[in-house]
Amino acid sequence: MWGNIGLSAAGLQHWLEGNQGSELIQYFQNITPLYHEGIQLRELGVTTCIDISDGLLQDAGHIAKASQVGMHIEISAIKALPAYQQLNQYFDEETCLKYMLSGGEDYALLFTANTNLHISLEGLGAHCIGRCVQGNHVSLCHQGEVLDYRIKGYDHFG
Repeated sequence: MWGNIGLSAAGLQHWLEGNQGSELIQYFQNITPLYHEGIQLRELGVTTCIDISDGLLQDAGHIAKASQVGMHIEISAIKALPAYQQLNQYFDEETCLKYMLSGGEDYALLFTANTNLHISLEGLGAHCIGRCVQGNHVSLCHQGEVLDYRIKGYDHFG
């Protein structure tokens, strides 16, 4: 994954609540699409990538369904992201994870790549947040154990 997740949704919530002094509002108001990063991913051979606009889990589900590949998203990797530390200044763990996993409008990039490519991309600011597995669904995991997590993200047809 490349970019921040959860900050835009949290910023929108602060804005709606009238908390105009919150630093999180900037992530909602000042969107920066990762065009150059997307081009770089393509040039490095990444063939599966999506902009996270409906929430991480929802958009991961789009990749899983279209590619017929399962994904295990590791909760400890999500909590290690810099965005979690920012959100955790304002919210409890459950709320931070809700914003990060299902908030949407993040303009971050979710992609799949082999391990060697992930290692080189981490030096550029990308983060490995899980792994691909057999199947065509997305699971949230903690130390490899699948968690029961029902909130998925924005559903355009729901």
